[in-house]
Amino acid sequence: MGSAWRWMASGCMFSLLWLAGCAQAPPRPTPQVVWEFPPQKVMESGDYASFLEENQKVLENCTPETQCDKALFNVAFVYAYPESPYYNRPEGLRRMQEVVEKYPQSAWAYEAKAMAVLLKTRIVFMEPKKRMRMKRQLKSKESKIEKLQDQIERSREIDLEIDRKERELLQ
Repeated sequence: MGSAWRWMASGCMFSLLWLAGCAQAPPRPTPQVVWEFPPQKVMESGDYASFLEENQKVLENCTPETQCDKALFNVAFVYAYPESPYYNRPEGLRRMQEVVEKYPQSAWAYEAKAMAVLLKTRIVFMEPKKRMRMKRQLKSKESKIEKLQDQIERSREIDLEIDRKERELLQ
């Protein structure tokens, strides 16, 4: 009986090990997409000067065979990013449009298109000088509207008075 017991126990152990081995198949490696956004490094470090200089040097050495779309996008970003000390919205917008024009099939052109739309939208709403000028114009127009409404009211009163006097004369 001891031998049969051993065979049965070893059979159970073998089955258990086989099932455990099947249940823990090695995981398949999943491809990991790595998305690159070079301006992230400068956003973290804050060293915009060297980032700008480095990318401008790349642009200076560009040839028609060399695609410098990434460097041009990086320069455009430095000008377009509000927290950059080189922030210049019109220049950033101009550079973003340049990326789109020079490298229309580049992944950076699509990034630049998106950022250009944001820059165009924010130009209208965010420029402090323009906002102050528009507020002054609005106040001036509101004042003119009030004056015109007063004139209309006075004109109505005069018309009513004229009508009243005409009726008096006709009677």
